[in-house]
Amino acid sequence: MIKNSNTYQLITDHLGSVRLVVDINSGNIIQQLDYDEFGNVLSDPNPDFQPFAYAGGLYDSQTKLVRFCARDYDASVGRWTCKDPIGFCGGDENLYQYVNNDPQNMKDMFGLFSASIHYAISYQAAISMGFSSDAADIIAGAAVAADNGTQGPSPEMAAIHSMAGKDPQTGNYESRSQARMRAISFVNSQMQLANKFKKEGNCLGYYQALGFALHTVQDQWALYHDFKPWNPTNVITDIAHFIADNAPSEHAFNSALNSSLLLLQGNIEQAFKPF
Repeated sequence: MIKNSNTYQLITDHLGSVRLVVDINSGNIIQQLDYDEFGNVLSDPNPDFQPFAYAGGLYDSQTKLVRFCARDYDASVGRWTCKDPIGFCGGDENLYQYVNNDPQNMKDMFGLFSASIHYAISYQAAISMGFSSDAADIIAGAAVAADNGTQGPSPEMAAIHSMAGKDPQTGNYESRSQARMRAISFVNSQMQLANKFKKEGNCLGYYQALGFALHTVQDQWALYHDFKPWNPTNVITDIAHFIADNAPSEHAFNSALNSSLLLLQGNIEQAFKPF
């Protein structure tokens, strides 16, 4: 994070909660935050120095609420302030409950339990193409899971997220057109795998491969993806990237949905934006 021409590193715990803010030049700790198990701030000697707090959400020190894209979380009661906007698709009968009352092990940075922008788009696209709700749930879950263990600057990893990777030998980034072609190649491989599973009667494998392919065609519409060079900076330190990924514009959302529909129709090339 850069503030007043100074650069700071945000240190987080396993939930994404900011614990320390360190001046990278001096090594001094500028802010140290402590929370209880539900995210109430117990100690913060430098309030409002930066906006992130519990589970990586945007903290309002006046209202004590934490913003997670779709809705606000009230740590004082351990509940959301409004019901889950995707309803029971989140997998919880209590639409106000936060992560099944297990905040020490789980987080929900989108305000959509077990879901994300990828989930919403993929689920809607799958339902529109005639998949059952159960199948759509698996496909959408796989689209979300594609983010796990695939973060890295290598061309192969970056392609999954429609970004340009760095050549490990030369240290140079791919061009946008090269990154686009690599992303198309990855999606092709996933669709071939999906068809293989389908012929074998492996429904789970079929749905999961579709989800991985959907993740890539959707990421191309994210403002900070779009076949641009992979940025190794932790997303929580880049406010613009964080907001663009988790609260996309209406155009980006609709474009990603349209690309998802084209992909599920078998139109792989058309699912990618031309340039």
